[in-house]
Amino acid sequence: MNFFFFNPMRFGHYEVIASIILKLNKKFKNCNISLLAFEEKSFKTMKKNNEIYDILLKYSKINFYSLSSRNIFMRFLSRIRMKILVFKFLIKIIISNRGIVFLRNVNTRDEKIIKIINSFKKGKTLIIPSAINTFEEAYDRYFYKNGKPRGILSSDYTQKKDCADGYLYFSNHNLEFLKARGFNNFFQIGYPLGFYEYVEFIKENSRKYLRKELGITILKKETITIQINKYYGKWANKDEKWVIKRVTMIIDLISKKFNKLNILIRIHPITDLNKINYLKEQIKKLNKGNINIYFSSLNSSTLADLSFLTIGLCTSSVFLHSLFMGVPYIEFSEFSEEQKKIFPLGACNTKFGVLPASNKKQLEGIIYSGKFKESLKLFKNQIDIKKNNDFDLNIK
Repeated sequence: MNFFFFNPMRFGHYEVIASIILKLNKKFKNCNISLLAFEEKSFKTMKKNNEIYDILLKYSKINFYSLSSRNIFMRFLSRIRMKILVFKFLIKIIISNRGIVFLRNVNTRDEKIIKIINSFKKGKTLIIPSAINTFEEAYDRYFYKNGKPRGILSSDYTQKKDCADGYLYFSNHNLEFLKARGFNNFFQIGYPLGFYEYVEFIKENSRKYLRKELGITILKKETITIQINKYYGKWANKDEKWVIKRVTMIIDLISKKFNKLNILIRIHPITDLNKINYLKEQIKKLNKGNINIYFSSLNSSTLADLSFLTIGLCTSSVFLHSLFMGVPYIEFSEFSEEQKKIFPLGACNTKFGVLPASNKKQLEGIIYSGKFKESLKLFKNQIDIKKNNDFDLNIK
């Protein structure tokens, strides 16, 4: 069986692809998987994520070609080289017969040609989501309950989209938002972060990746992960001082609660490097006698597997990484009054097990009482792990 992945645009695409590849490799023992990429920024981000890159290297044939060059002539040559690679990619699809092609969308000329040729060869062309999320909070952020937009949205945001033979979605929780965005012709695959093969890969390798990155070995029962999510931007709208203040609160609480603790801190990878360095410098000063602070760039699923609790600053879909690894998740946010009108509990995705804490007292109540374990019960009420693994491309 032949599977083709064409030019992922965002890191989120690669996370979906890696999990799907693990599932395909188990389901189809003699499958051939090819990946062709040109988007340099997302590819470099993916390569820094060792877990995802290792999966792709082991189970697929990767072809990456950079189009970036300051020299006009070299850019011209790069374009020619890209066309040659796309042509070879098309030849593989033609030869394969009834192959499965995964695209990020059907907007460019190359994508449209691939879709037409694959359809002629009786293959399937499926569209990959750019992020792994429930999308319920996204719907509430952008739309009223009656479907009207909360603000001015660009025309292409909600226009009907070409979804080829199916737009991949994770669960019925996604559909209201995706339909409002103009997606259609849906094909359910389950949440990739919950695929047995992906979870098994993380559990088998998390300690190896930690030793490789930081040269340390830690105990899960003595470790908490702090996810410094995207704290800037229109929704969160916070700064570095706010982040440092929140991290200080967390460390102050847990240093009193636990005799010995390791803290793994991951800063959102697209954060400006100067801001990352500043945060690291200031947070290192918060080290206490019974607390060891480590900064990590490992995948969020890996960090969750190494910890007994994840605390996230600001709203993020990273909670799914933690909960699918069986680790409770607290969102330590500070919503504006307008945001509280949409999410009165002070956090998004609370029905899926995200425990909200808006201030130090609320955070203390959750951690000191051990109520954070309720996070997993809420999650399992919404996500059926077994059904989430009923992955079938209906290949005959």
